[in-house]
Amino acid sequence: MSLRIHPARNYVRNVVARVLPAAGKPASDDPFSDTTQFDAISDEYFASLEDILDPSRFYGGDVSQTTWQQNATTIGDDVRLFLDGTRMAAAIMDEYLLRDFRAPRAPGVS
Repeated sequence: MSLRIHPARNYVRNVVARVLPAAGKPASDDPFSDTTQFDAISDEYFASLEDILDPSRFYGGDVSQTTWQQNATTIGDDVRLFLDGTRMAAAIMDEYLLRDFRAPRAPGVS
């Protein structure tokens, strides 16, 4: 449902196998303190920041039969079935490819 509605380019879910101890004592308001147990870390990739910040774009993927407001309600109702919002942290980040380690392609190969 999320991939149908949200304009995500990619989605990766990483299950947390074990928690490594923190090097120092985190601040009490740190959402990533060692008292917080995460089950997974999910990466969602979008083409632009506007795809995330503009609700009509974020929830507007399947607007042929619904409105983006209906999509937002559907996603919100579904998320509550499997996510504990009190144990969730979100961060918007950029990714920069510093070096491409893939093998170069032969000439004429696409």
